[in-house]
Amino acid sequence: MRGKPELIAFELCDGRYAEAARVSGGDPFRARRPFAVEAAVHYLDLTVALPGAPAPEPASLALVRRVLGGLLGAPLPAAWDDVTAALRGTGRDRLTEADGGALGPAARRRPLFA
Repeated sequence: MRGKPELIAFELCDGRYAEAARVSGGDPFRARRPFAVEAAVHYLDLTVALPGAPAPEPASLALVRRVLGGLLGAPLPAAWDDVTAALRGTGRDRLTEADGGALGPAARRRPLFA
């Protein structure tokens, strides 16, 4: 039997809430997407000073990019690899002038979440 759909939301840096996923009991992975995004970003936080640490799974970083692009309302710059997208989209890494130009007015909306 499928569960009742529910909204999973998380708080953005400015106090607003954003929908992360609509969850149905029939798709347990969808229920875990917000946690997968959070785990991938925090893994980068924990390994920033560990040069020999393994990279996060590419699929998790691709999911982070997709969520950040959704929150922004536009794709992140194609010139960014997925690690850069995660770090710059969450405000963990500063934008360059070129990044600001590529994002335009949307650059002021960062960080998309922390």
